[in-house]
Amino acid sequence: MIKYITKRLGISVITMLVIIFILFLLLEFMPGSPFNDEKIDKQQQELLYEKYGLDKPIYKRFPIYIGNIILKGDFGVSYSIEKNASVAEIIKERIPLSRACK
Repeated sequence: MIKYITKRLGISVITMLVIIFILFLLLEFMPGSPFNDEKIDKQQQELLYEKYGLDKPIYKRFPIYIGNIILKGDFGVSYSIEKNASVAEIIKERIPLSRACK
């Protein structure tokens, strides 16, 4: 029984990592940028890329991304829902709303 549970947990972890990797790649190769605002010039864009680590290559950013999600519970910063708001905070605010809908 323990062997079965361990095997299932292992498969679950691998599946989650594959899904996270695919989503990371989809967001990476999607056209555009989170900083495509016409009010921001090239120098400001470069500073924002550096601030959020987007200036690093994919193979360096993915382990950081995984570490932030799994170890710290840090899902990053929202650029569209609420400017510069933590995604984790947005999720925490909306969990009670989703429970109330049941």
